[in-house]
Amino acid sequence: MKIGNYISELLFDHEYVLLPGFGEFSTKYIPARFIPEEKKIESPKKVITFNADKKDGDTPLIAHIAGKELNDLNQVKEYLGNFVREIRETLSSGQKVQLERVGIFSHDADGKLVFNPDLSINYLADATGMGTISEPPKAVVPPPPPPVPEPEPEPSPVIETIEETPVEEPVIEDLKPEPKPEPVAEKIVTPVSEPVEAATAFAATSEPTRHDLPAAIKWLAWFIIPFLVIAIILAFNWNFIFGKKSIAPAPKPQTELAAPAPVSEPEAETPASESVTPEESPATAASSAQPAAAQAPAQPVPGQKTYFLVVGAFQDEAQAISLVNELRGKGANQAQIFMTTNTGYHRVCYAFFNNLEEAEALLPRVQQEVNPGAWILHRN
Repeated sequence: MKIGNYISELLFDHEYVLLPGFGEFSTKYIPARFIPEEKKIESPKKVITFNADKKDGDTPLIAHIAGKELNDLNQVKEYLGNFVREIRETLSSGQKVQLERVGIFSHDADGKLVFNPDLSINYLADATGMGTISEPPKAVVPPPPPPVPEPEPEPSPVIETIEETPVEEPVIEDLKPEPKPEPVAEKIVTPVSEPVEAATAFAATSEPTRHDLPAAIKWLAWFIIPFLVIAIILAFNWNFIFGKKSIAPAPKPQTELAAPAPVSEPEAETPASESVTPEESPATAASSAQPAAAQAPAQPVPGQKTYFLVVGAFQDEAQAISLVNELRGKGANQAQIFMTTNTGYHRVCYAFFNNLEEAEALLPRVQQEVNPGAWILHRN
């Protein structure tokens, strides 16, 4: 028997699976996380964990193996006891023990039990098919072109002045007293032929020169600005435009009769003789035939926790309907075919409750009067 495979199958629908005399297996939720070094986003998942302190209690493993191997429950219990003893003897000798799809057990230097889980299996049905998402590449902006140097202004022309040398007038001697010579003023002579042209050239060269931007820079700016806007929009909406839009799977119906689960609020129970699959089609459960009755039985309220007392599962729908009619004839007004599994089994419940204590209080009487293998199935 591949005990590890049976434990792994049950963990898809159970929060806890006990291996009697050895320990309890459960699942732990790990949310999605971003890995900066690899620039990736990992999807959420559930991984297997082990608690060696809890060794006794109810477990669906015995009924599940009995249905798979077509053995008696007492034979399965005896086999599991021998299997646990072999594991402990192997670990005591210093060797490692590997369970398929579960993990590897060993002893450390202090003699404590060490469990290395198999992380390749994701027990979260909502994350089925989701892989690692890589970060989209960032847009690369080309560097701006080098600035164009402005031409140096031409030097302004220098206007030269010509100084005229005064000519002394001859002095004529006379008997009269010598008159005092009048001072001769020096005159600055400016060339007559160039005053207007020089002033115009000086005024023209003194004004600051204005240069327009080159046409190449204008065209480059018109190209870069739209490209940057598009790149920013894609960077913030990449997952929305190109990413996969995952659809949350429908609730998974159960498949077949198994032993009752532990009291600590199990998510679901696993059948005794069908292979477990991560998802079941809601259309299959909706289209399952209901037993003929004068008045339809009460139905559970959607969205509330519901606990079904499962008393049978049949591949032949006529047998399921016959059992429902028999139970209603004995006063079980809530008896009905409440689901059909993906393997074609029609499950029959004796009654359903919104409180686990009420379901557990009625379970012993149903096991005594209807079916010793009756069990409780928890559905949201």
